[in-house]
Amino acid sequence: MAYVIRQEDMHPFMRRSPVITPGAAVQLYQAEEAAQPLLSLELVHKPFEKGNLFRFSASFARNVMVQQLQDDTMLSMHFQLHGYSDANIRHMGGWPFAANTHNIMYLETPQLDLLFPAQDKYRYFIITLTAGVLQEKFAHIPAVIAPLCEAIHHQRPTRAFDQNLPMQPAMYQVLQDMYNNPFTGDWQSFYLETKTMEMLALQVGQYAALSQDKQPGTALSARDTDTMHAIRAYATANFLEPLSLQGVARSFAINEYQLKKQFRSLFGQTLFQYIHQCKMIYAKEQLNATDKQVSEIAYELGYSHPSHFISSFSKYFGVQPGKSR
Repeated sequence: MAYVIRQEDMHPFMRRSPVITPGAAVQLYQAEEAAQPLLSLELVHKPFEKGNLFRFSASFARNVMVQQLQDDTMLSMHFQLHGYSDANIRHMGGWPFAANTHNIMYLETPQLDLLFPAQDKYRYFIITLTAGVLQEKFAHIPAVIAPLCEAIHHQRPTRAFDQNLPMQPAMYQVLQDMYNNPFTGDWQSFYLETKTMEMLALQVGQYAALSQDKQPGTALSARDTDTMHAIRAYATANFLEPLSLQGVARSFAINEYQLKKQFRSLFGQTLFQYIHQCKMIYAKEQLNATDKQVSEIAYELGYSHPSHFISSFSKYFGVQPGKSR
C-alpha cells in the first residue's frame, strides 16, 4: 500500500513550510508525532529564456503516491539518474522510469498520478521547454523527430521514444555542466539553452542510431521485452555483485545467446556494458558524496587493482577519478 498525497493536500504544507526554497530540503511527515519524515525532497530550479532545469533529489520512507497532479502544457526531457518512479498519465497510460534512462515527452495540460516506491536515493532531472521550440530551431524538421513535432502541432500527448533509452556518458556530463553552470543573468540563460540543445542532439542522435541498427522482423515479443526489463532491473540492483552472463541467463530461464541479442536489441547496449555504466555512475557519486579513497571504491566495484579502475573511469568520463571530486 502507498501513502497517498493529493495535489491539494500539498498546498497548505507548502505555504507553512519555510524550507521549500529551491536548493533546500522539504520534509513531509505522515503524522505530527512521527520521528522520521515520510519523504525528504530537495528541489533545484534553474530557469532560462526558453525553459527550465529542475533537479529532484529525494528519499521515501515508504511507498508514496501523488494523485491528480496537474501541470502546464510543455515539451520536457526526462532523465532518471537513480531510483524508480511510475506515472499514470491521462490519455497516455503508464510510464515507468528506471535508473539511468531518459526520454522526451510532450504533454497537453497533463493530469497524472505518480508512484514512488520506498527508496533512499531518488534523483531525477527534467528540462522543460516551450512547445514551439523545435519548430523555432529547425528550418527543416529532421525525420527522426517528425512524429514528435506532428504530435505537438496537433496537441496530442506523446513520448518521443517508445522505450526509455539508456543514458550515455555525455548526457551525465551535460547535466552536470547545466547544474554547475558558472554564469548568471543573461549569460546563464544563454548557456543553459545551448546545453539543452546539445542534450537534445544527444538524445535524438542516440535514438536515430538505434533505429538504424534495428532490422526488420527483430521486434521483441511482449514477454521477451518484460524479461529484458526484469534483467536490467536485476542488474541495477546487483551490479556490485559478481554477475556472469551464464548465471543471469539461468536465473531468468533464458539461453545466453537470446540474452545477449535481446538485451542489446532493446536497450542499445550489452548487459555488461550496462553493468559497467552502473558501476561508473556509482563511482562518480561516491567520489562526489563521500570521502572514500579511490582505491576503496575500486575494490568495492570488484576491481583487482585500483589502476584498472582508474583506467576504466578515465576512459568513461574523460577525467581521472581523483580529479572528478
